[in-house]
Amino acid sequence: MPDSKLTLIFIGTRNVAGRSPVGSVAVDLDEWLNIKNFADIYFLGYMYDLDSL
Repeated sequence: MPDSKLTLIFIGTRNVAGRSPVGSVAVDLDEWLNIKNFADIYFLGYMYDLDSL
C-alpha cells in the first residue's frame, strides 16, 4: 500500500456587501482563515456587486 498523507483543505466565501469591513463588523482574516491550524490548500470565493463598480 502506498504511503498516504492527510491533506487539509479550507473552503470559504466572503461577502462584504459592497463595502469595506470596518469596526465591529470587521473580521480578522487570520482568524477567518484559521491560520493557527493552517490548511494545505485554500479555495476562496469573493462576492462583489457589479453595479457598485
